[in-house]
Amino acid sequence: LGSAEGKARCQWRTFDMSARAGVHYKGVEETWVDFEDGETMKDVKLEVFNRYQVDGMMELGVYINEQTAEGAGVGKYLHTASIKIIDMSMFPTNDLRPWVAGGKP
Repeated sequence: LGSAEGKARCQWRTFDMSARAGVHYKGVEETWVDFEDGETMKDVKLEVFNRYQVDGMMELGVYINEQTAEGAGVGKYLHTASIKIIDMSMFPTNDLRPWVAGGKP
């Protein structure tokens, strides 16, 4: 929150909800994200694991550590977001056909 003038940075991390770090995605510990003068958005990348099980929709959280914010304010309610992982291999697609038929992919 506030002005986009000057540099700013903060740390972020993931946390488990229905999706589990190490099982469904690669968890991220406290990691810095830096904003240059005038920047108001950043993309962060998360690795989602391809599994040969039907998981449906899973969810994980991203937390911005407001105590590490430098050059910007995070806000009272703007420090947490949820991310949905939607399994595009839902039965009865061909990706899981061997499992359903009793074999392995």
